Amino acid sequence: MKTLVLFSLLCAGSIASVSAFAAEQPKALEVAVPGYPRLPDGSYEEGEVVVDLELDSGGKVLSAKAMSGPDRLRRWAEAAALKWRFEASMPGTIRLVFAFVSQRGQTDPPAVAGIFTPPNRVVVIAEKRDLVIIADPPLENMGKQKAPKKPIK
Repeated sequence: MKTLVLFSLLCAGSIASVSAFAAEQPKALEVAVPGYPRLPDGSYEEGEVVVDLELDSGGKVLSAKAMSGPDRLRRWAEAAALKWRFEASMPGTIRLVFAFVSQRGQTDPPAVAGIFTPPNRVVVIAEKRDLVIIADPPLENMGKQKAPKKPIK
């Protein structure tokens, strides 16, 4: 009998800890992908931004605070995180990770895409391309005046 009671208490403790973990990680119902700002030279900064969210009992995000990551990307991640919505649960804090990655691409214009990986990770991918300028006349002749044509006699 004592063994059965002890086993029951152990199982109840395990179920309670699993329930507590599940309460800390509610399922995302709506996710938003942040924009991916360009640097002044046209390239993209890369890195991971960790954002802590404060949720109410209805799953609404009350606040978002970037805890780490490149400064330039933090406000973009925070703005996107504020648009997330989770299933109803106990109020609390959860953590999101936004990974900003750039890679070679072929689309025109270059695309920005997001890949959501449950429970709380988003990879934001921006295509980078080499700039090709096609000009007619050649750039070295730009701004030069053409000589006036002589009238035909």
